[in-house]
Amino acid sequence: MFRVFYALTAEILLRTADSDFPWLITPTQFPCLHVVCRNVKVVKKPADRGLFIGVSAPGIQPRSDGWTSWDLSSYGMWSYGEVRAAGQRIIDDYTELPTSSIIQADQLKQRADYDKVFRAGDEVVVVLDCTAHTLRLQSPTVQHVIPIQQQHHQQQWVLNVNFGRGEHQITVG
Repeated sequence: MFRVFYALTAEILLRTADSDFPWLITPTQFPCLHVVCRNVKVVKKPADRGLFIGVSAPGIQPRSDGWTSWDLSSYGMWSYGEVRAAGQRIIDDYTELPTSSIIQADQLKQRADYDKVFRAGDEVVVVLDCTAHTLRLQSPTVQHVIPIQQQHHQQQWVLNVNFGRGEHQITVG
């Protein structure tokens, strides 16, 4: 279903199989004491495929289609603007993002549909604030804050990345 061709703490190269939608959870768990920040550099991503970046509980299992973004502990955003909280879609796509979340409207409009929020070459800052109980994702075009639901306030977290077909490459810092 999926392959991880190369993995180090600083760099993760991912390639998908032709028929399924792979997923990856980075190996580093982090208990949420105050604020945790990770920089995810999207090195390679097909312009016509989605990429999900967020957080979830460690050890979650993918659905039959390979996605982990649907897990009840998962919070994050797809590259086309869909936002998920506790595994539920709360925003369908970039057109429903609040105006306050758009930091570069002109750049957002110029990008392809699956690249609106982040694309190859972008760095996405992922900030998990356990005091405020929020996840903030910032890319060159958006800065969006997702509230963490009360039942997840005390859980441990891992970075959660899902992607569609094609070759993807990210680095995590």
